[in-house]
Amino acid sequence: MDRRLGEALGRVPLLSALNQEQLDRLAASAVVEDYPRDLELFSVGETAHSFLLVLSGAVKVYALSPDGREHILHLVSEGGLVGEGAVFGQGTYPASAMTVRESTVARFDRRRLVEALRDDPELALAMIAGLSQRLRQFVQVIEDLSLRDVTARLARFILQNSSDGECRLPGTKTQLAAQLGTVLEPLSRALRRLREAGLIQERGGVLILLDGEGLQEIVEGLREV
Repeated sequence: MDRRLGEALGRVPLLSALNQEQLDRLAASAVVEDYPRDLELFSVGETAHSFLLVLSGAVKVYALSPDGREHILHLVSEGGLVGEGAVFGQGTYPASAMTVRESTVARFDRRRLVEALRDDPELALAMIAGLSQRLRQFVQVIEDLSLRDVTARLARFILQNSSDGECRLPGTKTQLAAQLGTVLEPLSRALRRLREAGLIQERGGVLILLDGEGLQEIVEGLREV
């Protein structure tokens, strides 16, 4: 078993309830591959034969509007799953996925996963809990697009994707703008407002949190910048 795969599986929230034997069995069904930047991993409408675990790099999950505008639903970085919901319905992928930089990805075959779920009900319950969490994330996306301006959406993104006071962008600012339901210019203005308010600093592709409470106040509509 690929060492990176074993370590990554143990950190995936969807699989947190699995014991080591279950994780080993799941890992045995995976194929690990390296992909270049801008490679399409699957397309909307394609039969969902597998789901993916990002071991390194980043993958965008996106949809196109009728006028061709791209909207990024998720930017999935190391340790994140892609397409896991689609494989349970014997249907098709509801969106497309593409690497945004060189990436290593583990691909899990749907047929083997279903066999494992039939043999182990606890595995099924653990994955249902994880899928429920992903559903709540989609509801939050809809809520943000409907009720919050770009600055508040950005503040929430920073808070939710921070570790040790830093938020590392998984892709470009243009891709982040698409994920937040906007374009580059409004995103740049929002970043400037947060910097000028003393809430964050920028260092390359990393946002440094200076005032987490202030960001939360923006998310809740208690503060304007």
